[in-house]
Amino acid sequence: MWFGTPGVGFGEAGEGYFRLTAFGNYENTLKAIERICLQN
Repeated sequence: MWFGTPGVGFGEAGEGYFRLTAFGNYENTLKAIERICLQN
């Protein structure tokens, strides 16, 4: 399972971004990125 958080939760500069690494480990983050890339 992967978790993400809105980037704005990490400050004003994070607005418009989605943070995948807040709760996950490196391997799961890579899997999530691969899945997101396959959707485009």
